[in-house]
Amino acid sequence: HYGDIVGVAGSNPAAPTILKMEDIKKKYDQGLYSETIKLAENRLRDFPEDLELKNILAEALFAVNKADDAIKVINEILHKDSKNWRASNHLAIYHKKNNNFKEALKILENCLNKNPKQFNTLFNISLLYFQEKKYQEALKYISQAIISNHEPPISYLLQGKIYIGLENYQQAEKSYKIGLEHNPNSEDLLISLSELYLKIGYTKLGNDILI
Repeated sequence: HYGDIVGVAGSNPAAPTILKMEDIKKKYDQGLYSETIKLAENRLRDFPEDLELKNILAEALFAVNKADDAIKVINEILHKDSKNWRASNHLAIYHKKNNNFKEALKILENCLNKNPKQFNTLFNISLLYFQEKKYQEALKYISQAIISNHEPPISYLLQGKIYIGLENYQQAEKSYKIGLEHNPNSEDLLISLSELYLKIGYTKLGNDILI
């Protein structure tokens, strides 16, 4: 998914080093955010139009609580590519964390208009509505997300929680079980299914799941 980039590293400027984009992403995945930022900023000097690299930089900046710097990078991305769903989703998540539901929703809906089947955008809109306890709207968007990409167990986890909000426990059970078909070892799904059984009085089933 990530391409290769070429840069110069080390104290000897004449010594070229091939650096794969995935190496920078690996630093991010390892939680080495400061190192990720340093590497990304260095490579952007040679590749200033690399939007994938800028997205990684923005994510790392958010991770070290440098939100203002991250927003600046995201705005640069969206200026070059207004349809960039990844940057739009990060901007919306930022507003959501700052309790600005309307702005977050506006950004995500605008993003969805440009890419109606994008899973992350559909999921995040559903999550926004769920957190606002607007369960019918949340159900609408998570259902669309599942249609666009039915495999991520996290989508069935959210769908199950939405059904619980709607007090439709049978459908919640069904959602959790479908999620577990995709990932039988999902701790979140197992705990949620156990909690559901305990909630509706199926004590033995609820306890047995976690044994």
